[in-house]
Amino acid sequence: MPHLVLRFTLLAGALSSVLATEPNPATTRATTDYVPDVAALAAPASSELGELVERFSADRREIERFYAVPGSATDTKRLREFYQIWLARLQTVDFEKLAVEGRIDATLLRTRLKHELRLLDRDAARTKEMAPLVPFTDPIAQLQDTRRLLKPVEPRNAAAALAEMKMSLEKVRAALDQGLRPSSARDAKEPANAASPKSELTPPRKK
Repeated sequence: MPHLVLRFTLLAGALSSVLATEPNPATTRATTDYVPDVAALAAPASSELGELVERFSADRREIERFYAVPGSATDTKRLREFYQIWLARLQTVDFEKLAVEGRIDATLLRTRLKHELRLLDRDAARTKEMAPLVPFTDPIAQLQDTRRLLKPVEPRNAAAALAEMKMSLEKVRAALDQGLRPSSARDAKEPANAASPKSELTPPRKK
């Protein structure tokens, strides 16, 4: 026990001597160190358009959740209007007054809106190109729009539309089968006595 008391006394003495030799840092610290950079703290920590970008993402998810029928002219029109209105209203923001983060968000959002509009143009051109192969796209989209908008459905009209889609599908299938048939099978249907172009162009031999 006396040894422990002796050790504690020696340790306390050594610690006191060290603290006595080192000055208190509070006395040497400049007063300005206690005051933060008010201008840096007053500036926004993130982009001024951060909430605006989040609002665009939320609105886009909401409108795409409802207007989600492939090939629907109504859906394409609504999405195009959505992106065009966002792009027009974004142009009203004073770009020069934005901070660096705000300018980056404004540029990225503007680029995204223009890209989405180009995608809609590409899809519209592709739909127009494929229309002869899928002539029943519009009737299906119209039926889906009727169901989605909770409009009353006339059974006879719906049945007639389905019957017409079936007929158009059979016509497209027959046309595809005719176009994909081998040339030998098509030539077999031609008259056997039909003169070939080569025989017509070959002059008769002289005796």
